[in-house]
Amino acid sequence: CSKNIFYTGAAPNQQIEPAVDWLLRYKGKQFFLVGSDYVFPRTANEIIRGQLAALGGTVVGEMYLPLGESRNSTVGAIVDEIQRTLPSGGVIFNTLNGDSNVKFFHMFYDAGLRADTHPTMSVSITETEISVIGVEYLIDHYASWNY
Repeated sequence: CSKNIFYTGAAPNQQIEPAVDWLLRYKGKQFFLVGSDYVFPRTANEIIRGQLAALGGTVVGEMYLPLGESRNSTVGAIVDEIQRTLPSGGVIFNTLNGDSNVKFFHMFYDAGLRADTHPTMSVSITETEISVIGVEYLIDHYASWNY
């Protein structure tokens, strides 16, 4: 957490840290971080990097998209980098927001990446986004939310 950020939703210790603990225990130790380019994803990923360093995980890549970015070339560059850095599989921690999630999951799926080798944990996807993305693109991936 940061002394310069006032959290009004779930604080990282309520949403992100438990998700990372669970992923390390059950899904893998190599992480690729993908997020929208603004304060929450960057802060979340800073926390994740520290948590992984303390618990024996590693960050193999980290990339950001401008909010709402959905161009094939830009989103595709992230999918390509995931394939390059995690050729045998690993965990993707997703802090993308909005329309970027739709394009990301479609391109992720179209690249042949599946949850059995490349599980994704998302912290900004709700039922609304699931209906827009399409359930078939999200099978066996994960989300962490507060209640």
